[in-house]
Amino acid sequence: MWKQWLLLSSLHGNSPIWACGWTSSSPPATPVKPCTTAELMEMEDPAAAAKFREVKAKIVQDMTDMAIHNVQLAETERRAHVVMVMHEKAQAQIGKSLCEAHMEKYCRVSFTTQSAPLDSKLEHIYRSVEVGQLRTVLYIDCTKLGVVSQIEINMIGDLAESVLFRNPSRSILVLIPPLLVGSDAAGSLRKDWRKLEDKLLAVKVELRPWTLNLNQDDLHKNRELPSAFVCFLGVPDSSLPTKGTAHRSVRGNPEVALASGTFPAALQEGDFIVPGDTLHCNDSRRNYTDFQETSQWLGGPAVPKAILSNLCGEMKSGDGVVVVHPTCYDGAVELAGLQLGFAVAGSSSVEAHHKCAQDVVKTHLLKAWKTSAAPHGSPNTSLQERCGAGRSSQEG
Repeated sequence: MWKQWLLLSSLHGNSPIWACGWTSSSPPATPVKPCTTAELMEMEDPAAAAKFREVKAKIVQDMTDMAIHNVQLAETERRAHVVMVMHEKAQAQIGKSLCEAHMEKYCRVSFTTQSAPLDSKLEHIYRSVEVGQLRTVLYIDCTKLGVVSQIEINMIGDLAESVLFRNPSRSILVLIPPLLVGSDAAGSLRKDWRKLEDKLLAVKVELRPWTLNLNQDDLHKNRELPSAFVCFLGVPDSSLPTKGTAHRSVRGNPEVALASGTFPAALQEGDFIVPGDTLHCNDSRRNYTDFQETSQWLGGPAVPKAILSNLCGEMKSGDGVVVVHPTCYDGAVELAGLQLGFAVAGSSSVEAHHKCAQDVVKTHLLKAWKTSAAPHGSPNTSLQERCGAGRSSQEG
């Protein structure tokens, strides 16, 4: 185009080409000068800077919007978490109240600051259990006492006299003797046992020995655990026949006769419970003291459950059992009573033992309530796992 214009301009001299009617387009007033590379880059810099400012402004706006969204999302999650925590807390309070109410009536664990009989606690249990023929089992496990002192021996004798003679024909004593020797016994365990036997004989309680065997098939072969334990059954002397030479060896009350296939399983070391200690398992047996270890040789609910179920046998309609347990330690007897449906009145003069037994029972009842397997009675309030969940049809 420009070549044609230059050619025509040279042909017509200085006359403008548009004056000759060659074209209708007007040439530029001033010719466009060619730009250097530096000039082009200088012209591109402001445009690129403007574009960068625009992109930067959009990024800042996106970041602001995202920050606002994250704050709102965090607030929503926080409120949902607070609602869930408050819901779980309310549910835990419901379960705790049900567990405490059940324990108050059927599994009362008391703390006694002195070695006094549990008359008031027993009266509460007796009034709560509606039965026609009530059986009373005094369960005393001296392995939970360590080295038995004379004060504890006197307490056991007084409690046996107070409990067994309420209803002599339907009361029995289960006595597990101590396993640790006192310093005044000169290394003779039998001497400590004899003190305990003499005290019970003094309050007219007749004792009868029997052997408790444990199933040790699942234990490590290096485990130093006796294969059998000597225990005693005690009955009031007034309930025995008054005639005959064998009246002290035979009585109509049930006996503990566990068949070889029904021996309770020995407790694994990893399942040991030590009151007042947060460590519930050990890698080496020497992590525990002699008292802590021997107290768990007959630990767990399997042993008391086997003894109590064998003693009481088949329950008749209207019958009931109250287990008096003054040697609370790990909650084993209390759990066995809950599993068998027996009322348990437990106590301990050691605060750590009392708290441990209480916590074990409460934890068991709370877990059972959450899985709808708790023996709280009916109607019952069921666990609501989610907020706003409908009430159970069993709720009272």
